[in-house]
Amino acid sequence: GGSETVLIPFEKDKFFVKGRTSTFHFVRDAGDKIVSVISKGTGDDIEWKRSEKAIPRVEAIDLEESVLEEYVGKYEIAPDFIIKIFIEEGKLYVQPNDQEIVEIIPIGEDEFKIQGIDAKLQFNRDEEGAAESLTLYQNGEHKAKKID
Repeated sequence: GGSETVLIPFEKDKFFVKGRTSTFHFVRDAGDKIVSVISKGTGDDIEWKRSEKAIPRVEAIDLEESVLEEYVGKYEIAPDFIIKIFIEEGKLYVQPNDQEIVEIIPIGEDEFKIQGIDAKLQFNRDEEGAAESLTLYQNGEHKAKKID
């Protein structure tokens, strides 16, 4: 679901992404076959096992602007981390802490894919049906309460 990235080699089986702190280290078994890749960055290392499974496709759905308006607001993950959701020209966008603005694509009821990033947003509704919070799925689950 994320965007394509060019990996630049710096050693055998080791690559970096230009302009980022992440590196990717491919792991080989005793038969010299690549069996996994380890992503190293500023956080914990993440290892992904090699798989022959197809990458699942995410299909966008159409939502009326009146439905999109239900999600608009500011959501607080932490006191110093606010996610702003807003509409521009009939499309829904996310902007965390005044960072880059990114379109979010509806893929299900209250569920959105963040364009170009391997992350999703799930809006959570209260008993009256109003969006009261969201859950960001990116390297774990991160709940954010609607504050505005």
